[in-house]
Amino acid sequence: MQVSIIIPFYNAENTIQKAILSAIHQQGIDRMEVICVNDGSTDQGHAVIEKIQAQYPHFPIYLIHQTNQGVASARNVGMKMAKGEYIAFLDADDVWHSEKTKIQLQKMREFHLDFLACRRHPQKLLFPYKVNAKGYAPVSFRQMLFRNEIQPSTVIFKKKILEKTGDFVEGQRHAEDHYLWLMISRFFTMGIWDENLITAGGGKKSFGASGLSADLSAMAKGFQQNLQRLEEQKIISKVESFFYSLLYQMKYLFLRFRNKTNI
Repeated sequence: MQVSIIIPFYNAENTIQKAILSAIHQQGIDRMEVICVNDGSTDQGHAVIEKIQAQYPHFPIYLIHQTNQGVASARNVGMKMAKGEYIAFLDADDVWHSEKTKIQLQKMREFHLDFLACRRHPQKLLFPYKVNAKGYAPVSFRQMLFRNEIQPSTVIFKKKILEKTGDFVEGQRHAEDHYLWLMISRFFTMGIWDENLITAGGGKKSFGASGLSADLSAMAKGFQQNLQRLEEQKIISKVESFFYSLLYQMKYLFLRFRNKTNI
């Protein structure tokens, strides 16, 4: 198996069909599997998947059920089941460009990367990320501490790197993906391909672009938990933790103020 595509979902019956079809119709990839993890849904999302399984009997599409434990747990379940050399994530309300996987695998091999994300429509890369002459922005640990520009549906990475980094932190409802990206950026080669290869469901934007103050507060709390975890593991110093904590708090206050003025 070459690529395992993991789709966690919760009450996504209205969007998951488009997501799955965009995965199984990836061009230029011969050996793929799709692993759908139902995180305690109460709608008919599972029935939509069962219908797709019947329509594509020769394509490996797996459906796993669990009680509602959060997206981190759902992704971890999928990763443990994955047989592919590479792992990719797809949110149930996102849609991939038909050549997303092929392009990213080609670039990973060409530039010897362990992990490659891409842009998502209508995202533009912001400081501190800078696109090089090869067409991608290298990602360092310090850059990832400063700003997380990587949404899970954009990534593909070598499964073996999880032996070093571990899985997603379960029980943390916000910024749990940021912590895994931090660990990957510390130990492995990582980049963001400068091309829009996914359409985010409903045109959803990145953290802080819109949303309730409660969402911003929860995300800021998640960032603080990540810093505390890094400090406890002596990956960053207390001084660094304090600096980035202030940075996150300033960003939270700015975004909260901006959202209020836009109402």
